[in-house]
Amino acid sequence: MFKNLLKTSTDSIIPKWIEIWNITSAIICILDVAYTMLRPLTVRGGILENVYYLWNIYSDVDLRYADPKDIVTMATGRLMIIEIIMCFYVIYLNKKKSRHTVLMCFTVNVLIFWKTLLYLTLYIRQPDGTQSYIASNSSYLKTFFVFWVADGIWCIIPGLVIIKLWNRLATEETIINKKNVYGEVELNDDNQNFLKEVKSDKTVLDEENSEENNNKNISLTDTSANV
Repeated sequence: MFKNLLKTSTDSIIPKWIEIWNITSAIICILDVAYTMLRPLTVRGGILENVYYLWNIYSDVDLRYADPKDIVTMATGRLMIIEIIMCFYVIYLNKKKSRHTVLMCFTVNVLIFWKTLLYLTLYIRQPDGTQSYIASNSSYLKTFFVFWVADGIWCIIPGLVIIKLWNRLATEETIINKKNVYGEVELNDDNQNFLKEVKSDKTVLDEENSEENNNKNISLTDTSANV
């Protein structure tokens, strides 16, 4: 089962686990954006408190999430709307087997990684005199699992996606010279077939040019002989 998740099937551009991650991330982010946008209805005491039970456990530790006027969670919520659209677009491109799938998937996971990392750094070694948004009554163990582990997942998995797709973006290619010789590009996926077709066309073109030059030489030789 796990081997199948790691493999890229014939009807897909990206591995199954990356596809599942993008869908899962998009769904959770939709719920997260709704939670922040509907505050105070979703926080403790609100009519949607029970719907967002897990989110309120998190907001017991991260006080920003419990504050309807917090500008940071408001901003990250707006960024997540873009992430959601991009994640679903990755799935669409993958179903279409588009050549843009890998690049789009790489891009959205870079955005997820850096947005989450930036958010986490707001809680690391805050300057003296600044407000701490980690609840003072939260135990170290609860803070570790509810805050650092939960948020850390959105750094670790996107990081793994970035590493997995890196070699499929970092290709080796030569510069096309002034003689219009086709650059050789070492690629994965369907571009290998395209490269073969290009090389084949170049070979045919070279043969036609060679034959044309030979005919011209023969014609010149015959003309010289007649003279």
